[in-house]
Amino acid sequence: MSDVAAQIDNFLKGYGSPMAGLGSVYVAAGKKYGVDPRLVAAISGAESSFGKHVPGGTHNAWGWGPGEPFDSWQEGIATVTRGLKSGYIDQGRVTPAQIVPKYAPGSDGNDETHWSGLVSQFMKELGSSPASSTAKTVTQPSVTQPAVTTRTVMSAVPSSSPVPSTLGVLAAISPLLNQQPTFSGVQRAALENLNEISTRGRVDPVGMLQSLAEGRVADVQQNQANASESLLRTLAGLESLAPTSSHSNDGSTTTTTTTTTTPSTPSTPPTPATPPSSDSAKTVWPYASDVYQGRTDQGVDWIQSKPYLAPKSGTIVKIDPNWYNGTPSIYLQFDQPVTINGRSYPGVFFAETSVIPGMKVGDRIAAGQPIAGGSPSGSLGEQGFAAPSGSSGWMQAAYGHYSEGQQTQAGQDFRDWLARIQRSS
Repeated sequence: MSDVAAQIDNFLKGYGSPMAGLGSVYVAAGKKYGVDPRLVAAISGAESSFGKHVPGGTHNAWGWGPGEPFDSWQEGIATVTRGLKSGYIDQGRVTPAQIVPKYAPGSDGNDETHWSGLVSQFMKELGSSPASSTAKTVTQPSVTQPAVTTRTVMSAVPSSSPVPSTLGVLAAISPLLNQQPTFSGVQRAALENLNEISTRGRVDPVGMLQSLAEGRVADVQQNQANASESLLRTLAGLESLAPTSSHSNDGSTTTTTTTTTTPSTPSTPPTPATPPSSDSAKTVWPYASDVYQGRTDQGVDWIQSKPYLAPKSGTIVKIDPNWYNGTPSIYLQFDQPVTINGRSYPGVFFAETSVIPGMKVGDRIAAGQPIAGGSPSGSLGEQGFAAPSGSSGWMQAAYGHYSEGQQTQAGQDFRDWLARIQRSS
């Protein structure tokens, strides 16, 4: 067996791939079609955690087709290698960065930067350079293959035409954003949108409208809270005017009314009301700086060794110790539901991670507090929205509406919510 074949085998074994042991098949296909076999293996990592998450019986670890079934992993390896040669490399698409615009384009809702970065990272781990994806030895010319349709793997809100960055606008907005007591709700959302345009040079109309809508909801909630507080103050004032009874030594009862007078003070300009701070409204980016994003299905797949953080405060309502392949799934019910794209979600799950020692159902978790350990070696952790599901208790929000490898509405909403958190963090 060649060194590369053994290297691929060891790599796939380390990631718990069902394709471990097929290193020689990868190498043979790579030599036959002139493709670096480590590229083919790396793409399977970005698409399906190296074959661990594929539609049942399809043996399609590469999102090829999309959803094209293969009779075996060997057939899949050969078909994808041949297709990469004729549909990509022969067209000058050699590196992951060159391949991704056709394989997983942003126009289909994918995050091209994450996809190419993930594939490049896996290639480096396999000892290959992402700068070249052609094999050194070509023993047979490529076979013409029909054009390959693309597949949605990951996503980000596509950007429109860039807007020139203006230092003057940025300088004016940044201090305003730090004035938390003064600017909130719609005002703060508008400032954040302007800051986004100025600092990133792009417009995300959907995300901006969503932030404005959330700002309006926050304003309404604040107005309601202010009205309730005012009512309580009024009731307290009425209580001070209520008649009180006292008993004299001869047994008679005397009723008196007490009026409290507040000394007058010099008139001063009113100060802006400070919104009451509430951890339940706080959102936190839950991932480390070196995290890698994978596909979107029930939730979003991620790889990181550091603990995952709770994006919002809440209570642990369920810990499934063996959700997948011996790894747990942890469910957190938010103190306040998340509303995104017109849908509301009451909680979040962290799957294929590890339970933090001592954590149990009923524990209170603050936003930004570690909620799950890093993903075990060889696993892509998955996080997404969760909700109660009858007798099953808390489950993934997409539970019952999901086929393996399918991108769900709940998964897309969770991805969009994370994008919003990242923009504001």
